[in-house]
Amino acid sequence: YFIPVFEHNNFIQEVDRYVWEAVCKRLYEWKNLGRRVIPISVNVSRINLYNPYLCEILEMLCERYQVDKKLLQLEITESAFIEDTQMIVDAVKRLQRAGFEILLDDFGSGYSVMNMLVNMSANTIKIDRAFMLNSIKTKAGCTLLERIIGIVHELGYSVLCEGIETQEQLDLLRKMGCDEGQGYLFAKPMPIKEYFNKYRNR
Repeated sequence: YFIPVFEHNNFIQEVDRYVWEAVCKRLYEWKNLGRRVIPISVNVSRINLYNPYLCEILEMLCERYQVDKKLLQLEITESAFIEDTQMIVDAVKRLQRAGFEILLDDFGSGYSVMNMLVNMSANTIKIDRAFMLNSIKTKAGCTLLERIIGIVHELGYSVLCEGIETQEQLDLLRKMGCDEGQGYLFAKPMPIKEYFNKYRNR
């Protein structure tokens, strides 16, 4: 509930930067410890997308902590594209040209217009959990979701579905052509130490 308050008073910019740096520090530590380093996605608020120095800030953090930009994936919610669409698109394209991976989060949460995909720039489209769960309940919904996945692929993006909780859901999404999945079927949020104890050999 505090996020809207932080967005209103612009403090969300500081929260974003704190998280970005914390993630870069963690990736640096893992690399130095010889641990397998995997990409971590971080949120970029709409307000930060208006910052003309956003790309420089992120590049500086990656340089300071010797982090490959591909390892710091940037999540942007689809609602960010509703206002000042061209300005946001330009900011995202600049981040991509700099080498960052862009994930469009919450796709299907209520703001989506399919023709927005033509103008947007992203590497991965994340299908919203609620949209995915509602779609797979009916034959018509499954057909729509499969068509959306197909269209997204034709536009050159990969697809990640959020909120996967059962093996049946995973199998169905695989048949539809979904590239990646996220949800409690794989793991719930956990402390870093527990993560490495559980996945140290993967």
